[in-house]
Amino acid sequence: MSEAIQSILNQTVTDFELIIVNDCSTDSSLQISQYFAAEDERIKVITNDQNCKLPFSLNVGHSVASSEFITWTSDDNILHANFLKAHLDALTEGVDVTYGNYQVINTAGDECGVSAVASPEKLAIDNVIGASFMYRKKVFDTIDGYCVEKFLYEDYDFWVRAYLAGFTFKQINEVVYKYRTHNGSLSSSRPVPEKYYRYRYELRKKFPNIDRQIAFKLRTTLFYNAVGILSFSELATLVGEAFMLNPLLFMQQLATKSVKMLRKL
Repeated sequence: MSEAIQSILNQTVTDFELIIVNDCSTDSSLQISQYFAAEDERIKVITNDQNCKLPFSLNVGHSVASSEFITWTSDDNILHANFLKAHLDALTEGVDVTYGNYQVINTAGDECGVSAVASPEKLAIDNVIGASFMYRKKVFDTIDGYCVEKFLYEDYDFWVRAYLAGFTFKQINEVVYKYRTHNGSLSSSRPVPEKYYRYRYELRKKFPNIDRQIAFKLRTTLFYNAVGILSFSELATLVGEAFMLNPLLFMQQLATKSVKMLRKL
């Protein structure tokens, strides 16, 4: 956690406030936060009365934020020193949300590659905004913040509602964020597959420009390339979505793929 906080304090843009929401942590997070807050007046620490999970805590932090521009990060991710500047420079007139590719690191901090984002029109398929972002506070206020019922995909739901509300998105060209993956992170868990893929399936009805067959092709392509990489629950999610989009075609393609695999054995 100290590394994450220090990366924020090391920003080239120094006029900011850092709001740390402690969701009844059981480790040393609160003590670390209080230490930094005692050393830097830009830091404010808030502790929830009980464990309320991420979307609720995000709403708490936003409710006391005074800046026009908002971003948030987790306690094990790292911001490059120019993170704030890169996003603020891109938040020109007419732009409401900025986002960009980000570096993926492991528990030890070793770089594992760059995760690429995509056009917000593809939110109908997946969360393509990623971990490196900034937005105007009016976005949060207009769409009533993060939905507490969408725990573990609260950010995905937030971007979907922001896009459908007509807010403008702009991708930055710089990689200025390091996203850490490890077994203990929230990202290593997944919501109940049925609930998650039902949510994404229902999105098709909200995106009038998304073609059913394009959505099917993207999801099944991801599924066929994911064997051996994704967890069982993630594979189940992809299978469920593809099947719901076009059951007959999915079964036909799955059978064809199975035959080809058997021939290679």
